[in-house]
Amino acid sequence: MLNTIRIVEEYLANKIAIEELHDLAQRLNVRIHPILGLGSAPFRGGLNPYAVDRTVGEYPSVVTYTIQSAFKYDHPVDTDRRAIKFLKKHRGGQTQRIDRKRILHLIGRSTRVYRKRVVDLAPTVNTYACFLPERRARKLHIGLFGYARNLDGVTLTRAISFTWSLYSAGLPPELIAFETLMKEDLEFLRFTILCSIVRSPTHYATTIPIAR
Repeated sequence: MLNTIRIVEEYLANKIAIEELHDLAQRLNVRIHPILGLGSAPFRGGLNPYAVDRTVGEYPSVVTYTIQSAFKYDHPVDTDRRAIKFLKKHRGGQTQRIDRKRILHLIGRSTRVYRKRVVDLAPTVNTYACFLPERRARKLHIGLFGYARNLDGVTLTRAISFTWSLYSAGLPPELIAFETLMKEDLEFLRFTILCSIVRSPTHYATTIPIAR
């Protein structure tokens, strides 16, 4: 659950993984065709019918993009068809070279703050989550129903409930720990799709403190 809403880390980790696939292909002298799965919502990657060109531009070496159901069902059919046609035409391009050392530093710094923020927010999240109806039961391999997550001794709800709770409270989870990015970090990331993804949830943020 945590990985699906940590936009900074998720996005930058994708960049590293794609570059590593490129390096591996070079060493083995074989072609590797990366597959990237993204959801339509910002915290799932931001791949929707209106952002296919932006996504392909950000991950030019990816050959196959997998989509989630929201891509198909939340938009007009003609819009979906045009977007799918665009994705099918893309055959993969050159891999973007990145500053891996700097990216790993950003991920580490953001992760430390994110974990602390989530633990602090857990009581609020769990209180809100009680009001969200369950859609289905998840059966674990041990035969029990449940899907609790634990972080530093704090029990957390599932990803959808976690996200819904924070949006309802006026704190989009995409913005958690975003304050760790310094001015020079934002300059470094400005060329990326990340700015567009983060801009979307700011419309749902409130400056009113969340009461526990």
